[in-house]
Amino acid sequence: MKKLAAFGTALVLFIISAVILHLTVAGRVAVEEGGFGTWINTYKDMSYKAVSANIDDDTVMYMGSSEFQHGKDTPYHPTEIFRSMKMDVMCIGAAYNQCLSHAITMGAVGPELKSKKAVLILSPSWFNGPGVEKDAYGVRFSESMYMAMLENPNLSDDVKKKIADRSEELLSNSPALQESVKRYDKIFLGKGGNAADKAYFTMKKAFLSEREAINVKTAWKTTEEKDYRKFMETAKSGVPDWKGLISKADKEFKEISKGNDFHMDDRLYNKNIKPALKKEKNSSTARRFWKDSPEYGDLDIFLQVCREQDIDVELILLPVNGWWYDYTGFTADKRTGLTEQIKEVADRYDVPLYSFFDRDYTDGWLEDAVHPAGKGWVEINEEAYRFFTEG
Repeated sequence: MKKLAAFGTALVLFIISAVILHLTVAGRVAVEEGGFGTWINTYKDMSYKAVSANIDDDTVMYMGSSEFQHGKDTPYHPTEIFRSMKMDVMCIGAAYNQCLSHAITMGAVGPELKSKKAVLILSPSWFNGPGVEKDAYGVRFSESMYMAMLENPNLSDDVKKKIADRSEELLSNSPALQESVKRYDKIFLGKGGNAADKAYFTMKKAFLSEREAINVKTAWKTTEEKDYRKFMETAKSGVPDWKGLISKADKEFKEISKGNDFHMDDRLYNKNIKPALKKEKNSSTARRFWKDSPEYGDLDIFLQVCREQDIDVELILLPVNGWWYDYTGFTADKRTGLTEQIKEVADRYDVPLYSFFDRDYTDGWLEDAVHPAGKGWVEINEEAYRFFTEG
């Protein structure tokens, strides 16, 4: 009897603790003080509840990939620039995010996006291979975003089916996740979803919402909230002096890129490039930007998702480090055609493309082979700001 009583007491305490945790953490995901959108965090990015709860009337979407994880502690990164301006910018992006994962996110949160404004930063490396890799897609696949996308009444069955077919294919290396997606697709795409599938969907959706809210709120409070408040105490408000920032970034970069021939940050060069320098010489002579890369099709899907929700979107294309790519054998003559092909896709949807691809030999624009340095971030953010505020 004592053991049974102890078990009962423990169960009651567990339930009370779970309820308290739900009410104090999971129950509130919206961050009232702001700054949440420019927090670079994958917990946030992959949580439909967290992202949608923090989209307000003037929120704009700023989407990309690993570049968001570079330069976060500099005054040139979107985190500091847009927080200083007190602009409500929702940054979504980390390594392995590509067009299809962003299509799902936009399909999920589109109904909440009242501003109808979005910028997608395109990395050239997405287009020089067979599209997003299966393992990479699985790492960045958000089940809660996918569920919300399927439930979005503003999206056609045609675009949902395109996303579903690609996702089922790309998740073949993640069998448990693939099986869940197939069950969801049966419900929403007329594939014979039964009562068990619908019950599974309902329970899984509730579980994911609860888990993601706890993870996001805990991460925000332990890693970002204090830093945000401290930053805002001294932040200069108003539109930055873009030219002044570029000049400052130029001076700083000259001091940290004196030890290599590839115009890279010396710290990154010594850590990531120098150890394999001899091995990389002419290692990419057969490399090309694929004219038939599946990434163009995924970009088409992303733009279709935006069009069906009347979202005004701009594409921004990054450059590559020309000195380094030449060294590896992926020379300038082999890198031609990318901007034109992306523009062909953009033109089908009457979407503007702003290309920085010609900055491949601009000192201080990239800090390594592909990621923006200070000058690069300033120019990217200035263009994004112009697009977000025009009209």
